[in-house]
Amino acid sequence: MKKQLCIIFIFCVWASIAYSSDSHMISCESLVKKGLALQTQKNSNELSKDFKLLQQVENYYQKALRICPDICLKQPELCSNMGIIYQYQGKTDLAESMFKKALSYDPKIESACIHLAQIYEQKQLYVLALKYYLNAIELNPLNHDAFKQAKTIATNYNCKGTTVKDNDILSDTQLYNSMACTRIFNRAKKHFSITRSIYVAPVNFWNIFFDLGSATLKTKSFPQLNYIVKMMKDNGKFNLTINGHTDDLPVNRRLEVLDNTFCHDNQCLSEYRAISVKKYLNQRGIKGERMKTKGFADARPYNINERALNRRVEIVDMDFAQ
Repeated sequence: MKKQLCIIFIFCVWASIAYSSDSHMISCESLVKKGLALQTQKNSNELSKDFKLLQQVENYYQKALRICPDICLKQPELCSNMGIIYQYQGKTDLAESMFKKALSYDPKIESACIHLAQIYEQKQLYVLALKYYLNAIELNPLNHDAFKQAKTIATNYNCKGTTVKDNDILSDTQLYNSMACTRIFNRAKKHFSITRSIYVAPVNFWNIFFDLGSATLKTKSFPQLNYIVKMMKDNGKFNLTINGHTDDLPVNRRLEVLDNTFCHDNQCLSEYRAISVKKYLNQRGIKGERMKTKGFADARPYNINERALNRRVEIVDMDFAQ
């Protein structure tokens, strides 16, 4: 009898949980439908100017997301719609996050690609803007607006090297926008006529620090390195070449650049500094085969008149490294 009661109790609990889950989903879908009905009352131009209506739509979508946090997994368009509402409200960072979330679940949402491209163009992150316009074109070759915007960027913008000063930090988004330039513009050449040569754009870091004569990373290097980790985790097919550079001051003694690791010249020191960066990234989940290291000693000075500028770490897209 006790066993039967126990089985009945377990079944009732299971049924209650299942009913609660189903009712939550029904409630979420109802909220989404209400929000969508309001959102589609007006065209995009009218909607973007109706702040009261935007707030009403946002409330419905936010409530749906609170009740069913995973609803975007089943309905990625919801996150894209939410992104549009945020974008029209001027909440650019929230909009960017929502569009990226939607595309992580369904990369074929054309509207999310377009709106994300618009956000990056507004932020003057033209490589990322071009990437998402190209995504939209490849999803829909008849999207003339995306074609026009992409062609404008491909025609008027070019890749250039990036420098990061010792008191600056590049975010993961800014890093990708700099490092991926060559590959995105080569991709654009499949759609547009680009006659000029495409520059391989390295990023020179003066905010990755080592002690004098050492290859041990200083802790104040970690914030920038952590952004590199995030950029690589978010872009699984993106691989790096890490180059170490020194100035031309000769090494006149044996240096212990790492524990029980010694160098007698700048070539060796530059190599181990690049290796230290790779090791840091590897320890935080980036596979070793996604990174190559090189040392150039003082063979590639950044500025022959500024010795301090020649001591740096340089990172470039592995597929286009020279």
